[in-house]
Amino acid sequence: MHGLPWTMHLEGMHKILQSNGLDDLHHQSSPTQFRVHLLEVMGVLDMACFSVGRQAPEIGIWRRYCQPAAPRYGIEPVSGLPRTLLDIFAGIGIETTEQTLWDWPGESGSFLQCYLWEAHQLAGILTLRKQANSSCTPIPDNISAWRQPAKCPADTSVLVARILASLDALRLASIERPAEDGHIMNAIVFPMFVAGSEVGILCHKPEWQQTIRKGLLGSRQCETLLSLLEELWQKEDPNLSVHELARQKGLEMGLI
Repeated sequence: MHGLPWTMHLEGMHKILQSNGLDDLHHQSSPTQFRVHLLEVMGVLDMACFSVGRQAPEIGIWRRYCQPAAPRYGIEPVSGLPRTLLDIFAGIGIETTEQTLWDWPGESGSFLQCYLWEAHQLAGILTLRKQANSSCTPIPDNISAWRQPAKCPADTSVLVARILASLDALRLASIERPAEDGHIMNAIVFPMFVAGSEVGILCHKPEWQQTIRKGLLGSRQCETLLSLLEELWQKEDPNLSVHELARQKGLEMGLI
């Protein structure tokens, strides 16, 4: 949260757990609740899409250990996201496509949670588009036909607007009903930052920039992330990678 390199510690933790029988988790009939929770937290932190300027490679903890062992329902408490949605995020760069995210059926939750989850769902689509624009990697042959990318009618500017609308509604609802979920605003960093990284759109929308400034207040982590976005907006170069910018500054930031 202070911008110091941290993802290499995940590899160290992973090796410690492996030496204590992590790979035997699949053979355990009932792994302890704490063990499952620990792996889920590590699994979320390990997802490359939830970091900026990442320096260590993704291990794949969520796909390798959490999906086979943990129940595929309910909310992961640290991220505040449904496990079914995290399953999809864990497949970004492997098998997840835009259509996978559009097809996510959602989950029962409060109005505040629904605002948050829709913002993440749409931010995942923007993340995939950004990846596709910066990579020429072919689609693996083993992806089933229903997962092939479909032509999506939603323009990127519309997705950014919908993300910010959901987050602004969440902010206003949290003020109106502070007792409903005191921690939910801690989970807005990822969709807010992804929307703000769409430089070609934000440079022409100063009012949207102001919405992001309001949303990214209150912690050193948010201030550091906002400073990266401000520099992107000032440079007005849609081809400039925010990850490269962070690495040049020696920053490695989490978006959780």
